Amino acid sequence: MVVVVDSPASRNSDYVTREIQLGKDLQLPIRHCSIHESMPVWRRKLRIQRMALGIQLRLARSFLLATLVLFLLLAILVAGIFLLGPGVYRAMAQAGRDLPAALWPTSTYTATLSSPEAKLAAPFHFRPDTVILQDDFDQPAFENKINDQTITYNIAPRDPQVQVGQENGSLVITFPADCLAVEKTWDCELELDSNVLGASAIQYFGLRARSVDRTSARDVSVSISINEPQRSRAGFGWDFTDHAMAFFRSIPTLPEKELYAYVKIDAGWHAYEIVRNSLTARYDYYVDGQRVATFTPVHAQEWNQAPLRLIIYSLSAVNETGRKKTRTQFEMDQVIVGGFKSR
Repeated sequence: MVVVVDSPASRNSDYVTREIQLGKDLQLPIRHCSIHESMPVWRRKLRIQRMALGIQLRLARSFLLATLVLFLLLAILVAGIFLLGPGVYRAMAQAGRDLPAALWPTSTYTATLSSPEAKLAAPFHFRPDTVILQDDFDQPAFENKINDQTITYNIAPRDPQVQVGQENGSLVITFPADCLAVEKTWDCELELDSNVLGASAIQYFGLRARSVDRTSARDVSVSISINEPQRSRAGFGWDFTDHAMAFFRSIPTLPEKELYAYVKIDAGWHAYEIVRNSLTARYDYYVDGQRVATFTPVHAQEWNQAPLRLIIYSLSAVNETGRKKTRTQFEMDQVIVGGFKSR
């Protein structure tokens, strides 16, 4: 752009004439600004400043347009984050789980459930490639009783008020508000066992459960354990009272440091999963997809040969005597034991 200040002096200047001609030859825009000698000084300055401002705006027009486009894009991005942010955060949190090395099983287990509420509230986050044992507790033939094709009584409760059976797609265990305990026996104690499972093939143990009536005075345990004569129930699993406890319990012949990890829970459905890394022998414990504990046994090879089975139990403590206020209801919607193919 060529700016010409039109005044008597500029009109008589050969230099100005040459510059104007050069601008025309180069096809540059030529802008004239008339300033008369009769104008007051302040008016001359004002006109020159207005002219300079117009030139600056013309030169910055492309930059201002780019800035406006960038601002609009940022506004659209902020609006998208505000509207879609919660869903994106949940997806990123799901994808960012700390999975055991060398396993990386596929997330989101797609099983047939009879209880949509349980499935939606507490989905499984791992999918075993092979299933060793599974019970969805939804077979009509076993309504109001246990599926004896999967589990059987090792200890049947002596108190008839204890109710154990399949109800509306869940295994429901209900203890009355008053049970008698005399030394090593408790009228409400029970134990349900599966057949012996192939210990070396077990890499996944998952269950979906909730404790409706919770109390610290009485526990229900679901584990993959050894059924010892001393009733130590050594193995790995979950214990439920007014909280959940991840555990790995040893026996004298296979001494371990042991693990007991407490997790605060509510009365709703939760997914409890344990994944064993066959390369490192590490056990990872998850509640609703979040890792809450890890444990690596010293005698990993020996545990692979142990006669492990699914055990559901609620027992009395040694030398426990007296009436126990133990109103408890525990529900389990699904249990799966399986393994993963090598990756």
